[in-house]
Amino acid sequence: MSDATRPVAGLSAQEKRELLKQLLQEKANKSKAVAPLSYGQRALWFLYQLAPDSAAYNVTFAVRVRSEMDIPAMRRAFQALIARHAALHTTYAVQSGEPVQEVHGFQEAAFEEVEASGWDEKTLVEQTAASYQRPFDLERGPVTRLTLFSRSAVDHVLQMVVHHIAVDGWSLGILIDELQALYVAETTGVLVLPPPTVQYVDFVNWQRELLAGPEGERLRSYWLQKLSGDPSTLPPVAGQALPTLN
Repeated sequence: MSDATRPVAGLSAQEKRELLKQLLQEKANKSKAVAPLSYGQRALWFLYQLAPDSAAYNVTFAVRVRSEMDIPAMRRAFQALIARHAALHTTYAVQSGEPVQEVHGFQEAAFEEVEASGWDEKTLVEQTAASYQRPFDLERGPVTRLTLFSRSAVDHVLQMVVHHIAVDGWSLGILIDELQALYVAETTGVLVLPPPTVQYVDFVNWQRELLAGPEGERLRSYWLQKLSGDPSTLPPVAGQALPTLN
């Protein structure tokens, strides 16, 4: 055993995890990749600049868990989920007058435990709604967070919130399924998820190439024709009550 490895061998498991986190963060600071935004992301970035404290584009999913939970395993599973998808460890900035996404090599997962043992159902609903309404700082990150509200050892609410710039409704379902699979892997030692074959920046590159070619020109002409002239008058839409968390 070398002198360099001897101190590490004497560390506790928790100390080793903290050291690994530090080393990964240092590596991430050196391995940040910059990429353009998709056109949908550019629109969301523009809206974020107009109202950075708005939660209008937060996407959320909450589930009631009526059983015991291995909280450290859930934290590790969420960290693994962040590591799987570049869009979840990305921040946004402006370079040379253009918005860009900065994909970090590592970003610590925003996992929060909330002690809710003294809450009634009304308070639980109010607090989960308030958690959903907290805005994201797209320039500093993170763009997603996981909050665990625990009323007892066998009564929890697990809530994931992601900014729409990183996820849509369809992909949120994928993230929930993967989080469950990663949690099972953390508690059983058996991982069944293959690594992702593509990342969102791959789609961005595909979209830019498509729109720069003949197909992009065809689509541009189509929509210029469709949207030409004065806009039609839209009929009023009856209001609907907002859903509540039950």
